Amino acid sequence: MSKIETAIKWMEDTANDDSHGYDQINRWGPDYDCSSAVITAWQMAGVPVKSRGATYTGNMYGVFKKCGFEDVTSSVNLATGKGLKRGDVLLNKVHHVAMFCGGMKEVEASINEKGKAIGGLKGDQTGREFLIRRYRNYPWNCVLRYKESTSQKSKEVSQKTVAAAATHFEPSAKNGVYFAVDDRKVKSSLMLRTDVKDNANNKIIGRLLPGERVIWYGYYKLDNNGAEWVYVTNGKKTGYCAKAYLC
Repeated sequence: MSKIETAIKWMEDTANDDSHGYDQINRWGPDYDCSSAVITAWQMAGVPVKSRGATYTGNMYGVFKKCGFEDVTSSVNLATGKGLKRGDVLLNKVHHVAMFCGGMKEVEASINEKGKAIGGLKGDQTGREFLIRRYRNYPWNCVLRYKESTSQKSKEVSQKTVAAAATHFEPSAKNGVYFAVDDRKVKSSLMLRTDVKDNANNKIIGRLLPGERVIWYGYYKLDNNGAEWVYVTNGKKTGYCAKAYLC
């Protein structure tokens, strides 16, 4: 899955999960405001916009452009949405930001249940604090589009080839399932590997921290004891980890 698709799917999944609402104070999860949501989506997809300093609508434009985004405003009709592509960042540099979903829809963190920016309850109380809605010109100042590099696309093809060689595939998970590293079982870190632990070809390629979120697209293997090892990504690394330590 491309970084673009990973980012927009994170937005859509979060909008469809009522444990995530809107708040401008506690804004980095589980509740978000408009900018922290979009920043988190791309950071989760492996584009280091938060690491590079994006914190609010006022500095997103500059940081996003340094991280591989292009300003494609001139090729889009903001009034109608013609020319927009799935994953485009819709930015008003002062007031608001959202992402385009395709099908003339956008996804965004909007407002809390009181119609205010702060002071609401945790989670989505109305179903519209973090939502998918019909596209409208907010009005937007610009449209930013991420450009996947050739090396990134080659890496994704390689990852798909590895995944295709997995012993099993669960069709119900083909569109992505979120897990988190279970902090009740993992106190330090969970190894991310190229294969199951008891396979001689496996190598440790990374470590997942307690509470860190990963996405599973359905590929998994069984080790010699019959335990499941799922093929997941955290947006930076992709490999196998033991499903028993995820929740």
